[in-house]
Amino acid sequence: MPTSPLSRLLDTSKVLANRARLRILATLEGNELCVGQVAAIFDIARSTASEHLSALRRVGLVAERRDGKFVYYSLTVDEHARKFSDVVLAELSTDAAVRKDRDLTARILALPHDLVCEQGRAALLAPISPAAPAADPDSPSCSASHPNTDPQEAP
Repeated sequence: MPTSPLSRLLDTSKVLANRARLRILATLEGNELCVGQVAAIFDIARSTASEHLSALRRVGLVAERRDGKFVYYSLTVDEHARKFSDVVLAELSTDAAVRKDRDLTARILALPHDLVCEQGRAALLAPISPAAPAADPDSPSCSASHPNTDPQEAP
């Protein structure tokens, strides 16, 4: 049975009634990120990042793309969901925390993917050697455990 517009709006509003999810949604604007990158940006456990991304995907705000062992998330192209997210993102565009998140996202995206997935936010402190060989992209490092922190208090 199709979901009514009222039910969809209520479900979407419930999912977005969470500071971390709003910030993750804003971070995905113009970016495609894997769970490990989202976890590093917000300094949260990969499992927590995955739960937030799954909730956003469930209500249609986020799309996922599988590439080998990694799942990448981006804003959806669904017209109805984009209308809703565009309003939310416009409101968030001037928020200081969201601006900091976007700056941190740019720094994370500039690092090697495997380094971010292996070390989380600590990868920002790791020296990058230009002569270092590239890691195996099929490495399961992105699924390694990461210390859990409260997603509501993510930087």
